[in-house]
Amino acid sequence: MAVKPATVALFKSAIVEVDKIGKSRKAIDAKMKEITAKLEAAIDKKQKPMIDLYLKSLEAEVNLITRAMTPVDVTIGNLNEVQDDEDFVATRLADLEKLTKIVNEARDDYTQLFEEAKNLENKAEKASDAIDDSRGQALRALARLDRGVDDAKKDLGGLFRKADEVASRASAAVDAHDAKALSEAQKAFDALGIEVVLNLHADLIERVKAFGKQALSKTYGPDLQAELLDGVKDMLAKEAGTKVYVEQLGVTSKLVAGMVIEAVDIAKAAKALAIERKGEAQLAKVLNGPLSGMEKGLDALAKQLGMKARGKDMLVALKKAGIV
Repeated sequence: MAVKPATVALFKSAIVEVDKIGKSRKAIDAKMKEITAKLEAAIDKKQKPMIDLYLKSLEAEVNLITRAMTPVDVTIGNLNEVQDDEDFVATRLADLEKLTKIVNEARDDYTQLFEEAKNLENKAEKASDAIDDSRGQALRALARLDRGVDDAKKDLGGLFRKADEVASRASAAVDAHDAKALSEAQKAFDALGIEVVLNLHADLIERVKAFGKQALSKTYGPDLQAELLDGVKDMLAKEAGTKVYVEQLGVTSKLVAGMVIEAVDIAKAAKALAIERKGEAQLAKVLNGPLSGMEKGLDALAKQLGMKARGKDMLVALKKAGIV
């Protein structure tokens, strides 16, 4: 039986398509090896931007594989039809074996590449999501610390101004020899809770420094590490401006706590004013009161004791003697 013309046409068409399939397969194999190597490296290094970039390239390659399967399937169908022509097969068996082997290997190769590509795609997406989650958590933690440092600077500045105002009141009370005013100022100072605030601030700075060490974790890629370390650097720079408040609050706290109004040496004061012993109790009452009331009190005491001295002059004498 003679070979059918249609068979010859299909065979010639198959030869052309198999040649195209071979070239396409070679290009796709090379591209897949390149993308796979780059994507695996990016996953190992936890480089999210590169993972996402290569994922897009992988997606494009998967589309090429899918499209490349169509001519393979068509050619396999054509070769099957050629094989129905027994006379043609009898004369061209070796050629048909070669072509059939090439297209079937191409189909198996594309199927395997497609499966590998999808598995790699899933792996890369999970890696990207995991990095994105750890990145988000790290950046949120950095933001919380940064807000804490900003709030601390504002709060410590406000606390310092309050403490300075109360310390001035305490100092004025000492100068005025006003024990009641000093006690009230010291109580007001204690109510500011400075020690607690300073301890919390010290803890905040320790957490910032600890975060700086954590930022070097291999969990983060180099880009994120650099971003986190830069944030820590900025926070510690802000702390340098806050440090003066911390130091001054510590100094002021010790200063106010140590403020006392020294008891007046009544015997020495009585001698300086030439007041007899019987008048010392009344003199003590006057001198242990506020400075603002001393002149009036001394004036009244002088009259009571029948002294000609005036309260104003008596106060000058006491100051001159370093008693008040």
